Amino acid sequence: MKGEDRQDLGLDELQKLEKWVEASLGCVIVTKGAELLEANKGYFADLAELLLTYHGWFSQAGFISA
Repeated sequence: MKGEDRQDLGLDELQKLEKWVEASLGCVIVTKGAELLEANKGYFADLAELLLTYHGWFSQAGFISA
């Protein structure tokens, strides 16, 4: 919808449009939030694996006790 198309809208139509936009943005936020949570799970799993690897290396080298 272009700006020119909105000139003829009344208050009720504008309020409906506002609710539709809010609902659409809510769906985007939920979807993106779920995608980010899944990505973060992967990043945290990778980080945990790296920490365990480094802990093993430092333990073998005698820098820390196991």
